[in-house]
Amino acid sequence: MFEHLFTPITINTMTLPNRIVMPAMHLNYTMGGEMSDQLIQFYKERAEGGAGLMIIGKLKPIVKSASDLAWFAPLCLAFLAVGNAAGRVAWGVGFDRIGFRAVPLSLAGLAVGLGLFSVARTPGLFMTAAVLLGFGFGANFVVYASALSAHFGLEAFPRLYPFCFLGYGVAGLAGPPLGGWMAERTGSYGPALLLGLAILLAAAIATTIGLRTFRPAE
Repeated sequence: MFEHLFTPITINTMTLPNRIVMPAMHLNYTMGGEMSDQLIQFYKERAEGGAGLMIIGKLKPIVKSASDLAWFAPLCLAFLAVGNAAGRVAWGVGFDRIGFRAVPLSLAGLAVGLGLFSVARTPGLFMTAAVLLGFGFGANFVVYASALSAHFGLEAFPRLYPFCFLGYGVAGLAGPPLGGWMAERTGSYGPALLLGLAILLAAAIATTIGLRTFRPAE
């Protein structure tokens, strides 16, 4: 199953020494939103340890490109984390009460947060957008697992949920490079944010239509 884990792979013009990927993390190792020796050392140790690809967050550049509030980016991460923690609890309770309708609602809420983030220019709007984004993102680890088990039954859940999480992983790997590439080509993060917004709205519409066929497992 893992015979290819430590073998090289070429993605377009980039060759990775192995298939080990480290996603972006909220480490709080920056000083006022700027690079620090501690953060450099952290990534250096992971690279020396053998990580083939490391993804670094883009929140500060996005905030900086939209306004002169780069100093506010670290606080946005804090608000994002608060929203994420609250969302995991709230969406779990919400699914228990409204069922599968929580899926399109969480996607729509995430779209609202991303839309607000794309037009934010003040600390208050960035704070609100970060909380909404975290709140919507918190649903990822709650509503989809609940929907799968409710629709297909607990016996089928172990076979199906890995595919759901695989889609989450593929999106996590493809999204940041694509967003960065679009920003480099256009000189703005706006198109990438709009693409993300369009994907969320399409998913919200698709899952709303799917409500017609949703039947709880017996």
